[in-house]
Amino acid sequence: MEKVLQLIQENARRTGNGSGISTIRLQRETGLTYKELYPLLLELIETGKIIAREGINHNLLFLL
Repeated sequence: MEKVLQLIQENARRTGNGSGISTIRLQRETGLTYKELYPLLLELIETGKIIAREGINHNLLFLL
């Protein structure tokens, strides 16, 4: 889970948290399947560390 949060934090720093990171990019960079990634993202959302917003083509993840 730390690697996923680290990637979201790096994206937020790089974009000023103005552009979210997609689950597809997280999957590519971590090597996790969506089935493995989803529970981690859900936990991060429930603990208030990240937020998911609907983008044009898919959901994007932002740091809170």
